Amino acid sequence: IRTASTGEYPWPTFNDTSNSGYRVGQKKSAGTAANPTIRKMILRLYKYTTGVLRLTHESIRDSMVDIAGLMGQAFGERLGRAQNTDWVNGNGADNPYGILKRAKIGVTCASATVIDPDELITIVHAIDPAYRVSCQWMMSDACLLTIRLIQDGIGQYIFRPGLDAGQPDRILTYPVEINQDYDAVAAAGNVATFGDHSYYKIREQGSIRIA
Repeated sequence: IRTASTGEYPWPTFNDTSNSGYRVGQKKSAGTAANPTIRKMILRLYKYTTGVLRLTHESIRDSMVDIAGLMGQAFGERLGRAQNTDWVNGNGADNPYGILKRAKIGVTCASATVIDPDELITIVHAIDPAYRVSCQWMMSDACLLTIRLIQDGIGQYIFRPGLDAGQPDRILTYPVEINQDYDAVAAAGNVATFGDHSYYKIREQGSIRIA
């Protein structure tokens, strides 16, 4: 979400999955109130910097490659790394709330170092079916490696690589997105999320300034 204002930005959260309409007779009342759960999340602003990159006029003038362009790319990557770390692990104390701090815990693995296929199936069904259509996995590459090595009872790998161009890799038919700020499979780690990640909102304001 890109905003022009710099103040606090309220974003509504909405959940109506526990309510249903119902049949009524002719000339009967429209029914009693059954309100959805509506709350709001305050999206605040935080400032990020790439730090300083020193570059001489001579290096720009004499280089055979586009040094300024390479530096611009480095700036973007630095900002991306800093922001992604907060968007995953931020705790809301002078930084954004990261997805791993706000997402509901669906499954806690029985082992600190092993993921059981049944646990993956259980976390899929921890999501309400109304939201499951657009779900995907997000995890680190180290966690994905652990899952890629899992075999079922007849020696078949449960991981399915995307063999067609443009098609994502899949676990239990759901796409996988790699995010290196997630934990590897270890004790007390948050190794993966599963859900419709479009419900996690990120706010940006203004544009990048270069000094």
